[in-house]
Amino acid sequence: MRNFFDFFKKSFLLFLIFTILLTFLKRTPVLAGTGWASWAGLFIAFANALVGFAIISWGLEKKDKQFYGAFFGGMLVRFVVIFLILFLLIKFFDFHEVVLAVSLLVFYFSFLILEIWSINKLAALRGNRV
Repeated sequence: MRNFFDFFKKSFLLFLIFTILLTFLKRTPVLAGTGWASWAGLFIAFANALVGFAIISWGLEKKDKQFYGAFFGGMLVRFVVIFLILFLLIKFFDFHEVVLAVSLLVFYFSFLILEIWSINKLAALRGNRV
């Protein structure tokens, strides 16, 4: 649980940095008039990272079969949920498609880098260099 709390603090700091960045970018002509699409990408990526790291934190203490089942099953479920959310936001709420997709990709990979770094650091502390 401590590992997840440490990751949460780091990811929330990254979330705040992106929030400040988006606040300033929304005032520029680049993102003006795009609505909530960039914010939605940020929230989806943040929630995805938290769920992903929670699954990994839980699975580290389990047997390999349980860990891989949770890891790959969780990954599949998260992708399906993300695609459903994207479909709903674009189809029914008329979100700007390009801004939503680009913001989600940028934020998703940023949080993914943080997640991989945290896992590597955790593995190094345990003596199991990944």
